[in-house]
Amino acid sequence: MYDQNLMEHQASRSNPYEGSPLECLQLPPEACFNVVTMPTNEVLKDGFEVPKNSRVIMAEESKHIYGFVTNQYKVLLDQHVIDVLPEAIMAAGIDIGDMTAKFRFSNDFARMNLKVNFPKVTIEPKVGDIASYGLDINNSYNATLMYSSSTYALRWECLNGMMSHLNTYSTRRKHTTNISVEGEAQKIVNGIEAFHESEGTYALWMQRIVSPTSVDALFRRTLASYKQGKVVKVNKKTLAHLNREYAKLGNSMWDVYNVATAWATHLAGHTNRGGWRPQTQATRHSSISTMLKDDIWKELENANS
Repeated sequence: MYDQNLMEHQASRSNPYEGSPLECLQLPPEACFNVVTMPTNEVLKDGFEVPKNSRVIMAEESKHIYGFVTNQYKVLLDQHVIDVLPEAIMAAGIDIGDMTAKFRFSNDFARMNLKVNFPKVTIEPKVGDIASYGLDINNSYNATLMYSSSTYALRWECLNGMMSHLNTYSTRRKHTTNISVEGEAQKIVNGIEAFHESEGTYALWMQRIVSPTSVDALFRRTLASYKQGKVVKVNKKTLAHLNREYAKLGNSMWDVYNVATAWATHLAGHTNRGGWRPQTQATRHSSISTMLKDDIWKELENANS
């Protein structure tokens, strides 16, 4: 359990990065509260049977219950994540000019998503097509999400901010308080290296012309496929959307990739309005990672090489 006064201290202190671009990395006051775990039988009324070693995750002051876990579960406070991040960014030596931070929370603050973008750190795989480097961070208090941090490219040409995740350098951890400045800084450095290396890959994809038949087969096997029990099926609505968008864009692997990332970022066809948008986006970006490893994609990538 954390110190009861920890979050009061964190919320009341002045921002040490005031006047710096890092100032944007500050939790809103309403998100600054302490979260603890307590034995379930001390929280629930008498008469309830609870599993051995069961604990409740709850907001300490409001007593709002987020979920039930075992006694091995460790709460990672959003504030701890935010405390580490600015120091890690500085340690990584990244250009923070004009950086932005966008927080998103679920209604009860059970889940947090933070997207940080660095407009001064860019690649340009073709003239005028610029993308900037970013971090995508998730945490939760209801045990639905592990702490995760991944890197992404934000393509400027897409006015709605299409994101392309760079899954080479991403981490997911079971809930633990053990995140360090050094570890997060190294991950940022590794991510920047992958980001700059991707420029050559994207340029190659722009040169690879592909047929609608190959693209349809690729989408069927990856983004539009789903399992119903042990049977693999194709979501015809998703497939139609992807093929339609590809036909609008062009005929290269780069166009295929951008159709995929737009589908993942903007959640085309997503009907579960009550869901957690960042989690759905992460799931779709994971599907894109699978697509990039598919044999059809590899064959297209290596054609005429």
